[in-house]
Amino acid sequence: MNVSLKENELENFIKSIDQNNDGHIDFDEFIHAFSDMFSRKLTRDELKQVFSLMDKDNSSSLNIDEVEEVYQKLRIPYSKEGLVRMFEQIDKDNSGFISFDEFFDYIEII
Repeated sequence: MNVSLKENELENFIKSIDQNNDGHIDFDEFIHAFSDMFSRKLTRDELKQVFSLMDKDNSSSLNIDEVEEVYQKLRIPYSKEGLVRMFEQIDKDNSGFISFDEFFDYIEII
């Protein structure tokens, strides 16, 4: 799917996602925005595909750089501090990596 947006359309889209109006899109806002675009929840297999696309080094886990790359590619404004806080919330075992199970569990509760 190839989508073309003008700069002002992208800015308006980002503002509509930023629910707390802090100028940054946190992971909850990101997931809610894209969940709202679908009339149904993504299946575990579909989420596995999303996770695999994010897992650039094929390690079966996400590091913070891979998550940050998603934000950068989607041109989503974020703060490093907010990204670290979100990452730490998802990384339940404090391994420094997000496993698919941690990713899935987090998506399921939001």
